[in-house]
Amino acid sequence: MTDWLCFFSVKSVIDKERRGDYLGSKVQVVPHITDAIQDWIERVAAIPVDGKEGPPDVCVTELGGTIGDIESMPFIEALGEFSYRVGAGYFCLIHVSLVPVLNVVGEPVSSNQELLIWCFLDADKLLKK
Repeated sequence: MTDWLCFFSVKSVIDKERRGDYLGSKVQVVPHITDAIQDWIERVAAIPVDGKEGPPDVCVTELGGTIGDIESMPFIEALGEFSYRVGAGYFCLIHVSLVPVLNVVGEPVSSNQELLIWCFLDADKLLKK
């Protein structure tokens, strides 16, 4: 999904720029791409999925990849902005992390949670596998 969403976000921003929606100003990752990602999440979250009228009660969106990779930073930033905009009562971040146990050290080793906090996202739930 990330590849498709990345393409959609960039294409929608390029289309807006070509129409002149930005009035000649520079197109930037923040806010233009991150806003496009948030708009996509809100639009998809409102699509009925069970044949009933109205939006679903819950929308689950997965951000795959590795925390800290430059490629995922626009998505991480967009989720941070989205959580602030909609409020804690309407957003829940669940971080799933692999925690390998090294035989040499004898204890779990993981720095993903620290990287997530460094990106100004604090997980509401933490699932470790």
